[in-house]
Amino acid sequence: GMFTVNKVYNALVHEDDPTNVLRNEWGGTCQQGQLLTQGYEQELQNGQAFRDAYVYQGDGDYGHDSKMRLLDAKTLFDNIADNIYYRSDDDQRTLMSGQIVLRGLLQQELNAYYDSKKQHPLLNLHVADRYRDILDANEEICPRLGEISQRYRKSTDYQAFLQSKEYTTLQAFK
Repeated sequence: GMFTVNKVYNALVHEDDPTNVLRNEWGGTCQQGQLLTQGYEQELQNGQAFRDAYVYQGDGDYGHDSKMRLLDAKTLFDNIADNIYYRSDDDQRTLMSGQIVLRGLLQQELNAYYDSKKQHPLLNLHVADRYRDILDANEEICPRLGEISQRYRKSTDYQAFLQSKEYTTLQAFK
């Protein structure tokens, strides 16, 4: 069966100390940088655009530039999990963005897979521990980033940003 999960961001709040320093940074049930509905729709369209550009039928009816042939829909279905390498960082919005792009890209194959096997395919999601990951700026791997960050934080442009109406308005939500 299937079920729905309601995420409640209160796991770090202790009854005896609601001011615990491990609290969530933002109130409510949102994560920082959460994917919005518009982002969902855009990622689905991106996947469909990738499909139009790169997926072809192996029967010779390509319908687009032969230099753009990346995925053969006929062989892709045979072992979909081995033909797709899904890599992401471990942020919810990034994971979801990747899933949605893949859905737009592979919708026909995913439906055909389910229709023939009566189960959904299992795609491996490749992630790394945040402190070792290379998909985002990482001072642990590149210490020079720390120096650059310190220099920027001392800059007049950054200091002006900290005084801006936009920044102070956002801080009021904490």
